[in-house]
Amino acid sequence: MVEQFNNSVLSVMDQHVPKKILNSRKAPWHDKTFQRLKNRKNKEYKRWIMDSTEDQLLRFLHWRDELEQYDELAYESYVNKMGSAIKSNPKLFWKFVNYKRNVSGYPAMMSFNKTACTNINEICDKFGEFFQSVYQESEQQFDLREFAHLPLRNDFIEKLELSRENLLIELTKLDNNKNPGPDGIPSFFLKMTASNIVDPLIIIFNKSLCEGYFPITWRSSNIIPIFKSGDRTIIENYRGIAKLSVIPKLFEKMVTDQIMQFLSNEIAPEQHGFRKGFSTTTNLVSYTSDLLYAMKNNIQVDAIYTDFSKAFDKVDHGLLIMKLNKMGIRNKLLQWIKSYLSKRTQKVKINGISSSIINVTSGVPQGSHLGPILFNVFINDLTSKIKFCKYLLYADDMKLYKEINCTSDAELIQNDINSVQNWCKANFMYLNVSKCNIVTFSKKSDIITFDYYIEDKMLIRKSSIIDLGVILDSKLNFGEHIDTIVNRGHRMLGFIKRRSKEFNDPYITKAIYSSLVRSHLEYASVVWNGIGITASNRIESVQKQFLLFALRNLGWRTDSFVLPPYVNRLKLIDLEPLHKRRRNFDCTFAFDLLKNNIKSMPMCEKMNLNPPLNYQLRSRPTLLVPMQPCNYLMNEPYTRVSRSFNESRICIEPLISRNCFKKKLRTL
Repeated sequence: MVEQFNNSVLSVMDQHVPKKILNSRKAPWHDKTFQRLKNRKNKEYKRWIMDSTEDQLLRFLHWRDELEQYDELAYESYVNKMGSAIKSNPKLFWKFVNYKRNVSGYPAMMSFNKTACTNINEICDKFGEFFQSVYQESEQQFDLREFAHLPLRNDFIEKLELSRENLLIELTKLDNNKNPGPDGIPSFFLKMTASNIVDPLIIIFNKSLCEGYFPITWRSSNIIPIFKSGDRTIIENYRGIAKLSVIPKLFEKMVTDQIMQFLSNEIAPEQHGFRKGFSTTTNLVSYTSDLLYAMKNNIQVDAIYTDFSKAFDKVDHGLLIMKLNKMGIRNKLLQWIKSYLSKRTQKVKINGISSSIINVTSGVPQGSHLGPILFNVFINDLTSKIKFCKYLLYADDMKLYKEINCTSDAELIQNDINSVQNWCKANFMYLNVSKCNIVTFSKKSDIITFDYYIEDKMLIRKSSIIDLGVILDSKLNFGEHIDTIVNRGHRMLGFIKRRSKEFNDPYITKAIYSSLVRSHLEYASVVWNGIGITASNRIESVQKQFLLFALRNLGWRTDSFVLPPYVNRLKLIDLEPLHKRRRNFDCTFAFDLLKNNIKSMPMCEKMNLNPPLNYQLRSRPTLLVPMQPCNYLMNEPYTRVSRSFNESRICIEPLISRNCFKKKLRTL
């Protein structure tokens, strides 16, 4: 059925959809008129070479000037069109920049296992070898006794049925800009023909679920190598993201939504990855709050940061199916997931060139909707092994931490590390010991130092660490984090100034700045917003520099006596001070906790409502903010967001929406 559907769609596209061959070496503003003028100029040049008369020279110079003039006008028109597009989609800025820099995306020479290659076909095959090497043998033999402690859920789900109405809604929401996957069917075609194809698709989807079989045509994907860090010429420094076809990805999205509703209460509350209402911010807020309360009592906390090696690619399919069965996924639905995971194939694709076929024998597909949920299920029972420490996870990023009052407390942490190590052996997972670290958080100068080990290798102790994108130092002052984001902001702003000087419209540069600079300055600000005025002014200085660039055509001098006030300059292009935006983020975080948008009971319980009074002589704050004895706890996240929420004086009505609340904040 899938093959017949694909063949029918591709046949219709061949007959009725116009096609255009794109020349990647041709400038995007060089159209047919430019080519005609260029041909005429070249013809007149050849005539002048053959007949070196003054009249012929003048004709050549005339057509050369015509070409140059048209090229300038065409480029100006292209810049204007690109600028208009960037306003709504700032990602297009990179397309503009990469063309100007003549960057194709990958180095001309790359190496794998110290073997260099320059041919694009060889590079593709080397990427294929690398990605193939990370997979394990399919369904290895495991010891059932290691998983006897896992409870068997009484209620279960064994069959799903998707509705035509929901599928039609999902089809109309497809992104037109997504490129087609291996089946060659683009999303814009599916979106435009949604009402015509919804009936055959819903039949195929429900037939697949009913029979517990995921069509093998949909199990193939293209792999796009994404650079992580280090040397760009080394293939091992890349990770693969699966580019699936649009239809199977849409199918699994609808299935994932229903599976998540069933499994939502089974996933450990400490897992903050790939779950609605959870994020890196919620993870870090919970973590730093615990650390600050311990430090207030002058107690040190030892934190162990673990790093799983290729965790998503190492998931054993047999173990995963067993764990899904324990969690209540049974019969045809379980069979469907097993079919979805088995016999998958991939090809690395770079600049239109494909590698040989890669057989995927383990892991969950990255870039899919279902893959991250399956990984959460696979790693979920790890939490039952941790007995003595607190812990938090974001997908495969896990940290263990515990208050240390004596050496025996540290030994308990080592016991939990050993348990994690044993879990890894039973589940065919591996810890990258060289990337596992210790950080001791304490205000004391004399700390209890204890050496922790994994696989008889001593872990490296650090004074600060990057935790989910935020730099945490041992005293939680966030000074190093502020230095990093300010320096990064100035560097990125300098890059924008060099690459977007053609855009005179300040709203175009505003879109680029908001996407590439301001987003870094504000990331997870709820965690670190308790900073002093000096640090706040340093962050604000990045935005002040941007304003001078965006409004450069107004002819202002940088002399402070000539420039209008900062707040007035912001209003010209509808920007807010960064400190005000951080305050609004704090208030919105408190709103999400009060409205249960963040679905974590331990976090929601930290927000205390003021009890109502029988009489009220004056306005009463919504939230009860405890009196804190030190600055450490004055800037503790829950205390700070409660205080900011009360200061906003916005009354929370039962039906008020999040967007309405944010609009009210902007008016303050």
